Amino acid sequence: MSSKRYTDEFKREAVRQVTEHKHSTVEVAQRLAINKHSLYAWVRDFGSATPSPREGGVDLAELRRLRA
Repeated sequence: MSSKRYTDEFKREAVRQVTEHKHSTVEVAQRLAINKHSLYAWVRDFGSATPSPREGGVDLAELRRLRA
């Protein structure tokens, strides 16, 4: 069993490939030579979090309110 550690930046980039670029989780895991179960966990942990406005994230509820 490997005890390799990955930086949060690496994890977020892997998750971004799945969530924003719409690549399959299995494909990204194979390409990055990581365990697919680890990537599924990272998507669960990092993928659902909305980025802060400083990170370029947009609060969709606030955007809808402003447009109305």
